[in-house]
Amino acid sequence: MDQRTGLTMTILRLSLLGEPCLTIPDGQALTTPGPKAMALLACLATAPDLRISRAALVDLLWSDASSTSAARHALRQCLVRLRAQLGDASGALMADAEVVWLNADLVALDVTELRAALLDGTRHSILSLAIRGRFCAGLDVRVAGFEAWLSDQRREYDQLCAEVCGKAALILAGAGEELPAIAAARRRLDFEPFQDDAHAALIALCVGFGRRQEAALAHAACHDLFRSELGIEPAPQVDAALRVKVPARRLPLPMQAQTAPIAPRRPAFGAFAAGLAAAATLFHLLGPWPDGQTTEPSRNQMSIWVSPASAGAVQGTASGTSLTKAALTASDDARGTIIGGIADEETDYAMLYPAGC
Repeated sequence: MDQRTGLTMTILRLSLLGEPCLTIPDGQALTTPGPKAMALLACLATAPDLRISRAALVDLLWSDASSTSAARHALRQCLVRLRAQLGDASGALMADAEVVWLNADLVALDVTELRAALLDGTRHSILSLAIRGRFCAGLDVRVAGFEAWLSDQRREYDQLCAEVCGKAALILAGAGEELPAIAAARRRLDFEPFQDDAHAALIALCVGFGRRQEAALAHAACHDLFRSELGIEPAPQVDAALRVKVPARRLPLPMQAQTAPIAPRRPAFGAFAAGLAAAATLFHLLGPWPDGQTTEPSRNQMSIWVSPASAGAVQGTASGTSLTKAALTASDDARGTIIGGIADEETDYAMLYPAGC
């Protein structure tokens, strides 16, 4: 107990999801006890109230002993060796003449945390779990009673671990965390490889994130597994998950790819007036062309083009060149008369282009 806070502090951590291991609070791993000692701890960790009778332990672990007394002696010897291996953490293992138990205040158990996380269901509780593998992976005692017990426990914890992985995949997918979500869905298959819903969930998740090729590979792998191991085809929802059509994502266009709004077309009068103003500006800047100089500008100059629609509007009254010169040299009243003769129809803007374009 912490003397400053009055709270009991954990002195031992027992991890059974994956290869069993013992650690102390600073993270240091303790020497792994023998198979039967670890099996004894596993029985205690999964028992109601973390306690089990000596008689039940004998039946599970020493049913092959020559006699009941020999079996009970073997149990006593196992407890003595286990306490010695635990060292300063030996206070976590308790026993009396009839019962053996773990002190819940001194021991942290990953199997207990697993059940608590499922009850809580929050993002933090689900994603903070460290599931290293199947229940008591690699533990081999070779006693019929214990092997039957271990098979039942693995089946139960496989379902619980798969449920946690499925919840994690949903939480991560909802947050848009693509790769972790798919990894969690694949992790679920480690615990229930023959569950149709688990395969369908993985395929649907890949499709939802636009990973069609990955979804197709998962679909093919599911069919191969069911055919080779079970001799059957998976349930229809596996095929249905691959055929789901997901609407394309509406992503914002890059700035350079956005199309500028098209300006409204201007009447012929306005278009020509704009072109005329530009011509007048150039006329005052450049002055009249000298006699004998061609009107064809060099390629580093600018020439005035009136769009084909504008040129068509003035055909029959004056050419584009003569109309421009007349407008530039006429008085204000005369200029208005010349411009007023242009047909009032829609046309493109008059533009300035580099000569030779």
